[in-house]
Amino acid sequence: MEVERLTRSVLHSAAGLRASDIHILPRRDGGIIRCRISGELEDMQHISSEFLQKMIAHLKFLSGMDIGERRRPQNSSFEIYLKDTLYALRLSTFPMTFSETMVVRMHRQATPEPLKSLTLFPSQAVRLKGFTTLPHGLILLCGPTGSGKTTTLYSLMHEMTNGEKRNIITLEDPVEQQHDQFLQMEVNEKAGVTYAHGLKNVLRHDPDVIMLGEIRDDESARMAVRAAMTGHLVLSTLHASSPSAAVRRLEEFGISQSDISETLTAVCVQTLVRLACPYCSSTCDAYCRKGRKRAALFDILSGDELQRTIAGCGPVPPKIGLLMKKAYALGYLSGSEIEKWVKRIDVIGKKTTI
Repeated sequence: MEVERLTRSVLHSAAGLRASDIHILPRRDGGIIRCRISGELEDMQHISSEFLQKMIAHLKFLSGMDIGERRRPQNSSFEIYLKDTLYALRLSTFPMTFSETMVVRMHRQATPEPLKSLTLFPSQAVRLKGFTTLPHGLILLCGPTGSGKTTTLYSLMHEMTNGEKRNIITLEDPVEQQHDQFLQMEVNEKAGVTYAHGLKNVLRHDPDVIMLGEIRDDESARMAVRAAMTGHLVLSTLHASSPSAAVRRLEEFGISQSDISETLTAVCVQTLVRLACPYCSSTCDAYCRKGRKRAALFDILSGDELQRTIAGCGPVPPKIGLLMKKAYALGYLSGSEIEKWVKRIDVIGKKTTI
């Protein structure tokens, strides 16, 4: 069928461009397909309204959704081989006033990339890897949605499997990458498997390392701290814009200052920056495959600095501005990328002079 061919062509094109998401968007006079590539949305092609609805219906069928239901949002997933690589596709539909839209999140099921290939500065990769050798404690990766926190967590856990034998158990919503050397459990709130309930059972399974997909409420925060206090190394993510904000979030979740001080080992705020391309005149084109598109910078707080922040001796100024200044001086970042991040830092109230 023509719709099957078109759908597969779109998926293969997105995989070839290493897109993280595909947006299938209806318009009154047709439809448009967009891909999120290196954090930016790129228009890929325009299609008719008829083909758009057929494509959405075909993807709903492949993922087991109710094809006839267009009034309520739906979520589902399925796996498919694209470019000789297995991908886990997570689909979400959303009803509009005159049609239906769909977003497809693409997770490449491959061996996690080495930490040194994700970070811009090798010294930060070495420092992050050093935290994974600790016998217990709580390590938090912070940042907004889409900043690559889960990718970094998988890379950290993969680094652990190259050394001593450790029982690594993950609790995620959903499991984004299948890994044979981890024990992976998926949160299913409809079945009563919440983060907190799942973590109680994980603790009975003799783990050395626990990866909690996200600390999202009081109960999951208490369970994460409890696991760290009972001799486990706990890795998790938290939505916070700075290391000091992460400490405040834990306090808002009802964790006492003494428990935070005892368990919290490191807070790492991750930022993905677009790298200057030596082959493109300004912003790297979506179809340029000659260089790295993005890399991670980390504002890391640990040791005495972290303890002073927990004790309320004043927040430590964010280091992201200095890291960007260094990256710009070395030619990794363009002037436009610097300006964009200066505006974002100003918006959240953390003035940084670059």
